Amino acid sequence: MAKRVSPTAIGMFVIASLGILVAAVIVVGSGKFFRKPIRFVCMFRGDLNGLKVGAPVKVRGVQVGSVASIRLRLSPTEGQLRQGIAELRPPVIIDIDRSQITALGGTGEAVGPSGFNDLVKRGMRAQLQTESLLTGLLYIDLDLHPGAPLDLALEPGSGPFREIPTVPTQLEAVQAQANQALAKLETIDFQALVVSITTAANAINGIASSPALKATLASLQETTTNLNKTVISVRAAIDKLNTKIDPLVISLHQNS
Repeated sequence: MAKRVSPTAIGMFVIASLGILVAAVIVVGSGKFFRKPIRFVCMFRGDLNGLKVGAPVKVRGVQVGSVASIRLRLSPTEGQLRQGIAELRPPVIIDIDRSQITALGGTGEAVGPSGFNDLVKRGMRAQLQTESLLTGLLYIDLDLHPGAPLDLALEPGSGPFREIPTVPTQLEAVQAQANQALAKLETIDFQALVVSITTAANAINGIASSPALKATLASLQETTTNLNKTVISVRAAIDKLNTKIDPLVISLHQNS
């Protein structure tokens, strides 16, 4: 006859298994299961190709969080676009862990309301950077960009996420400058400019070939020749006068 298993032993086995499972979750997950990160939203203008969920969020190369989700748009309860925002700006929601910041030596005040607002005023912006040129993967870099415009896409307080302003990548900035230069070129009336240059060239050519100008130049040349002759004559007279004055000066000096 088979021996009956004790319910107490089964209960102890179940409790022990649950304890081992919880310990494994804590060790393997490094306690992330119990952490409550603070969420922010970034509204990027550019292409998000290469940015993945779980991508790092860094401060000058030091990871302080990760990308939680990438959306096409936010629901009305999550945030409302400001008036005048017409272009598509896919929202990127990021998680920043205060305990991770303090573990790295920070105070964690930057994720608090007052510290966050102060950093934004000082120029803190989110920018897409390349994690690997080989794979093309991107990460989000948080850094100070003094003088950068405060480009917010959401109405403040319209959702649960605080918005971190963004700045374009260096490539996007170069493309924007090139587009501005091309736009300025399009406003130039090249046909009128060519006509103006041609008219000026014809006027100069007409003046250069004018008989009056040629007569004036010839008269000026003759005047210059006569002036040179006059200067030579005056110089000769002065030299001749000097030859007469020098003996007189010597005689007066001897008789004095």
